[in-house]
Amino acid sequence: GNLARWNGVPGLCGLGGRTRDGQPGFWVMFPPTDPEAGSSSPPDIELFGAKNLVALPELPEGATRTPWDARQALLAPEQLAAASGFLEDEGAAEERRQQKLMSLCDGQEDDEEDEDDASVDLSSSGDEEEAAAPVEAGAIVSAQPQGGKGEACLAIVERLDGENAVVRVLPDGTHGGDEGVDSQATYAVSALTVVSEDVLVEEAVCTVCREAEPESELLICEGFCSACASTAHIKCLKPPLRKVPEGDWHCPMCSKR
Repeated sequence: GNLARWNGVPGLCGLGGRTRDGQPGFWVMFPPTDPEAGSSSPPDIELFGAKNLVALPELPEGATRTPWDARQALLAPEQLAAASGFLEDEGAAEERRQQKLMSLCDGQEDDEEDEDDASVDLSSSGDEEEAAAPVEAGAIVSAQPQGGKGEACLAIVERLDGENAVVRVLPDGTHGGDEGVDSQATYAVSALTVVSEDVLVEEAVCTVCREAEPESELLICEGFCSACASTAHIKCLKPPLRKVPEGDWHCPMCSKR
């Protein structure tokens, strides 16, 4: 291909990289191809697979060098030697990388063990940093159906009755039919999980297609978490909307109230 013109041309290896087919390679600098270019002209740089490169032996002292070779040798002799050695022993370099990776993993495991020990010490004091929010009147909750079958519903706790709680189920009012009517229900307190409105808005999905994307077309009713649980894409509504409405949006059910 286009790289064939560099066959047999000596160059200077730089950073390692990956070729388009995923093979290991190196960025190689070559003298400027323009014969009239001055010493300040930038070199030509190409990415080659490592299998296409051969490390050249160091020129003997006093050997003739091109002006470009001489300038590069003066600027970075250590880099030249390192690049040649790396090409000559790729297996050794890979072994060094693996050893470094293993040492990093071992250090991470030690850090995790230290964190676990610290957590035990903290928990033994009896202080819990993140306790679950208590179920109380007015709280927004996710209610799990009895037997664990079916989808959880969104509700607001109206009152507690011992180990049970009377809740007002927030309906999906996107269609404005009989399903868009809130109702009371009784759940065991253990089946309720307190949730915040901010989290519900952040994790909202369309109640029709059950997807969040495209989020730019996802509408959330102004009555969300207070009067309904309505969220829908503009194209999932019946009838669908052509564009996102300006200002606040009210679901069909809330619009009738």
